[in-house]
Amino acid sequence: TSKWKKIDLETTGEILRKGNGVQSKTSPTSLVTWYRVEFELPDSATETDTWMARIKASGNGYMWLNGHNIGRHWEIGPQREFYLPECWLTKEKGKKNVLVFGLRNTDSGASLKALEIASYMY
Repeated sequence: TSKWKKIDLETTGEILRKGNGVQSKTSPTSLVTWYRVEFELPDSATETDTWMARIKASGNGYMWLNGHNIGRHWEIGPQREFYLPECWLTKEKGKKNVLVFGLRNTDSGASLKALEIASYMY
């Protein structure tokens, strides 16, 4: 991870749950752009909590959680929330989870602008 370039994600404003035309616009710079996000679940997390990633990104590609493919991110479409299977999450204090994106450029480029890890509320 020492050779990865660090970027700042947007930390203010809401990440929309659905919709088209909200993708960020960037200029294509490579065939595939990789993003790696590390996170820990909060100390208050319980074994029965269900988790999701809410994403603001452009480009088409796939996502992996701790080495497991959890699906694809498609720029056009309503989905911005992705289920994070509990069996693949590391819940141990001090241990990080890793979410990796491989995004292929579209007309909007390929960029990860914001990401939120949140508990699903029933």
